[in-house]
Amino acid sequence: MVDLFENLREVNSLFICLLVTSLVLPIVAQYANPCNVAETLPYNLTITEIDGEGTELLKTTLGEFIWTLDFLIERQKVLLPFLNLTAYGNKNLVLYTLSLTRALDLEYIKRTWNVEWKTVYIKLTCKSNMYTKPLTHSLMINILEKNEFSPRFHTSSFAVQVRENASIGTQVIRLSEWATDEDLTFRGQEIKGFNVSSVESGPGIYLNDYMHITNYLMGTLVTKKKLDFELFTSLRGIVVVQDNGGLRGKANLTIDILDDDDTPPVFLFPPCEGSCPASYFVNVPDDHRGRIPNIEPGPIQARDGDTTANSILYTITKGPTGYAEFISIDVKNAEVTVIKPLKGFHLKTLTLTVQAEEVSSLNQHTTVTLQVNSMDAILYRKKIDGAKEKGQNTGDEKGGSESGGAGNKRGDVAREGDRGGGGTEGGRGTGDLWGQYLMGGGDDDNQKDLTRARMENVGHSSKSWSLEVILSLCVLSALICDQTYSLYLAEGVLG
Repeated sequence: MVDLFENLREVNSLFICLLVTSLVLPIVAQYANPCNVAETLPYNLTITEIDGEGTELLKTTLGEFIWTLDFLIERQKVLLPFLNLTAYGNKNLVLYTLSLTRALDLEYIKRTWNVEWKTVYIKLTCKSNMYTKPLTHSLMINILEKNEFSPRFHTSSFAVQVRENASIGTQVIRLSEWATDEDLTFRGQEIKGFNVSSVESGPGIYLNDYMHITNYLMGTLVTKKKLDFELFTSLRGIVVVQDNGGLRGKANLTIDILDDDDTPPVFLFPPCEGSCPASYFVNVPDDHRGRIPNIEPGPIQARDGDTTANSILYTITKGPTGYAEFISIDVKNAEVTVIKPLKGFHLKTLTLTVQAEEVSSLNQHTTVTLQVNSMDAILYRKKIDGAKEKGQNTGDEKGGSESGGAGNKRGDVAREGDRGGGGTEGGRGTGDLWGQYLMGGGDDDNQKDLTRARMENVGHSSKSWSLEVILSLCVLSALICDQTYSLYLAEGVLG
């Protein structure tokens, strides 16, 4: 019996010991090392890059311990000023909070240290005065990006060039090379795409009619229609860039068209501001020799149809049989010359084709018609005189009947006309005309022409003073008769 009692007492003691152990050990274990509270802390956190100062990341429980902050990655220690670990309480019971002192801005980190960190790795170390072995807790902070900045082009207005003979499909510009977005993104390309809208570049001229974007992600702008420098010299538009967040940026785009040598020469006329349908004509006395003046509607002149401004050479490419013996053209200045008087030619009208050719590898050219009408010299002069006399009355009324000196003022070519002109203002004008006409050349034929012209001028100018001579002769005859009669009477008285 005694033995049984002893056995029961031993069992009760063991049970009580186990019960006490089960109740006391957790309490003892809890206070054995206060840093065991690290097991209650999170292992990862997520914040945004715009979370600013005072944003709380974590908080410890009360305990008798000391926490310190460090970084697992050595390079990330530069971010230590961005975080603040603060203790609250007394020396026996303390709690800690981890918060931001400023935003972990991804773009700022990129600009400052040229690194792209979207995750920060932190090391929290806990120490206790009761235990020498510290405990370490690792924390991973994930930073979410935010669409803070609008995409933009490098400049608010830019220009590119393209040649007018560019084939359809030629790339004019890749807009992605001119645009940027400051947002740092880890999702791929931040820019979503590009677009372009037209601004009227001239009456009915729009960029979208001649160009379009084939790759919106890269903003590849290509030609879709033939360009024409002679029609327009530039195209204008507004280009737009958009990011994945819907923000946009704009810029002005100018596409300058570069001229190519694709236009032949054009003939010019004084009445026209540009080129006109070309057709020249001139009436020439059949005894004329030398340069032909007064070609209508003006001197033969052409220019390169492009801004390349190539030199122009002139030739007569077509005409009636045998024309080359009578008429030629200067290859550089297009002056037309009568080599032999046209009265020896078998036709009265010469229809010539004059060609203006640019000096270039393409040798582009344009032709024009020149009609030369050969007229009887006397009839031609009478026609010219009649046209001049039509305007002489105005000159006479304004004055002056003395024209010898005035004729000289018309130019040195008027000398020959002045010799026979005399009298009225109109006479002087005719003298000028024939002076210009007859001053060319120095051979025998021209000398004959000069003599004939002088005689005709004398005859022409005599019309204006013949009446005065007749009146003067009548007066002189009357005076002579009067004097004769007086002498007769005197002799009769004396006799």
